[in-house]
Amino acid sequence: MIYDVLGAYREYWLGMYSRETTEAYYKRLCRLFDGQSATDPVNRLDVQLVLNRLADIQHKNYFSQSKNAFLRFCEFQNIELSADTLGKIRELEAKTKKKHRKLSPCLKTKYMLKYRNETI
Repeated sequence: MIYDVLGAYREYWLGMYSRETTEAYYKRLCRLFDGQSATDPVNRLDVQLVLNRLADIQHKNYFSQSKNAFLRFCEFQNIELSADTLGKIRELEAKTKKKHRKLSPCLKTKYMLKYRNETI
């Protein structure tokens, strides 16, 4: 039942977003809604469970995708979220970190010199 609702969500958003964005949102929602009521996922949506799953996400990119997918899903299903819930989502987002790539020491030095407008 929950996958029927998410399938309808996927079809609806395919017309508005690219296929890649729609698939990313779908995957994120499947993870957020894991363990939710399978008989009536819309009326029995456990927002606290979704917030707990959002709290487990460490990196900004994944958090942003999950947050946007959840907010768009609520918009699609006409689910009103309280100001308190939206505030908690903003707090959780502020706690996430960017996923940094590691630069080799040589590249890091060149980057820092270029950033400071100096020459090598």
